[in-house]
Amino acid sequence: MSADVSEATVRQFASDYPVLRVMCDLAARSQYCEFDRAAVASNYGPSTPRTLKRFCDAGLIEKDARPTGSGGRIYYTMPRHAEIEQIITA
Repeated sequence: MSADVSEATVRQFASDYPVLRVMCDLAARSQYCEFDRAAVASNYGPSTPRTLKRFCDAGLIEKDARPTGSGGRIYYTMPRHAEIEQIITA
C-alpha cells in the first residue's frame, strides 16, 4: 500500500463501510477506475452515504478534476483499486 493509505485504513473502512467493496468493483469495471455516486447507490442501495468525502479524505478515492458544470455529476477515481481489492478480499 502507498505511504498515504495504510493497510489498516483500508481494513477499517472495509469493516465500517461495506460500500467500499462496491466502489472497488465499479472501479475495476472502468477503464480509468472511475465511477460516480449514483452508480454506487444503484449497486449498493439506499444506505449509500450521501457524500463520498470521508473516502476521499482517507485517500481511498479521489475526486476527478474534470468540470461537472451546473448540477453535473461528480466522478471519482480509485487509483489504487487493485491494492485495495487485494486487501479487502484477503
